[in-house]
Amino acid sequence: MLKPVFALIMLVLILAVISLQANAGTEVESFQEGVFSFKKGDYPEARKAFEKARNEGLDSASLHYNLGVTYYRLGEYDNAATEFELLTEEPKWKNLAYYNLGLVAEKQGLKKKAKDYYQSALSQQESKVNTLANRALSRLMGPQSPSYLFASLFAGSDDNVTLVPDQETEGSEDNQLTGFITGRYYLDRQWSLEGLLYGRRYEDSSEFNTSLAEVGLHREHGQGEWRWDNAVNVSLQSLDGERYLDTASLEAEAQRSLSGKRAVKVGGELSGIRAADGFDYLEGWRARGKIRWLQGLGSGQLQLDYRLELNDREDLVAGEDFASFSPIRHLIKTDYSWPFSRRWAGRASVAYQHSDYRDDHIIQGETIHRKDNRLMASLRADVTLTPRWRLFGEYRHTDNSSTIDIYDYDRNEWSLGLEYFDFY
Repeated sequence: MLKPVFALIMLVLILAVISLQANAGTEVESFQEGVFSFKKGDYPEARKAFEKARNEGLDSASLHYNLGVTYYRLGEYDNAATEFELLTEEPKWKNLAYYNLGLVAEKQGLKKKAKDYYQSALSQQESKVNTLANRALSRLMGPQSPSYLFASLFAGSDDNVTLVPDQETEGSEDNQLTGFITGRYYLDRQWSLEGLLYGRRYEDSSEFNTSLAEVGLHREHGQGEWRWDNAVNVSLQSLDGERYLDTASLEAEAQRSLSGKRAVKVGGELSGIRAADGFDYLEGWRARGKIRWLQGLGSGQLQLDYRLELNDREDLVAGEDFASFSPIRHLIKTDYSWPFSRRWAGRASVAYQHSDYRDDHIIQGETIHRKDNRLMASLRADVTLTPRWRLFGEYRHTDNSSTIDIYDYDRNEWSLGLEYFDFY
């Protein structure tokens, strides 16, 4: 089992700022006496002092946390759980509270309950709590890293299925149902298999139904302060039930955690693409490079991404006409996620993509160099139903402008869905 020292480590971090949060009064003096006794290892006296501060009127997150840790050290696990449960109502404390509830459940021999608490402690934000919760999950599930499963099912509407220009969108609206499932199974602490299945079905526009199946072999390892994930992936894509693109990729990604709830990821990918008859113009090569910055901001997390994509495709020749399908793309994206409360969370993102196609288009004898500018924005709200289940609603907007009029379009998508996530 995880030693109680981790709870003590977190306590020491909190104690560093307690003096800044305190207000003058006898209850604060009692609280400080409790802190002093805890540091000396005199937990019974610390409990008396903290309980006295509570009886004198002090009601703060710091008091609940320190009382919870003190009860934990005294083996009073039910009392500790009560204090940590109160902290789950505080957005800035809930991840730490869930982690400590996991420690309590482990001490009580409730491994399944402990796993659920540790899973609830995880957030998208890189933090010390994430590291401790992941270690605890790994310990509960054996010597290897925890395998996981994520599934999403959502329905909604799409007002421009065919991506036609603005003036031609009549009849392009349709309802859609989309399913997505992905997971990773660890063979040992380094090697794992990852799979993905995706499908979208339209109510009327079946010719635009899409599906994707992907499988990858990953190897993870550490190198200094970086964590590497190298992979070989194969994906199969279908349109209206017919397979049209097969892709094989080599990928590498490295991540490093920094101080101040920050992390950086860098990666690259090289893909060979084979196309079915009728889609020959998409066959060729694709290379991508990316960098991601993660930063804790307020109670949420800010994510910044940049991606460079290079393409060398066969392109399309039709008589005297020519169309390039080999763009150089630059993508910049910012994403911010934040909790409203214990159960509610929001996420907003904005992205800009610039595409410059390698060769000029020739359309009915006219030569045009194609450049596209695409603006994408989304807004999402989540409500957690249980540690594994989450309900969400999302709106997405896409505005694509091009030097070739037929590629100008706007698109709006609304969806409501259900997600499932679990470790094994």
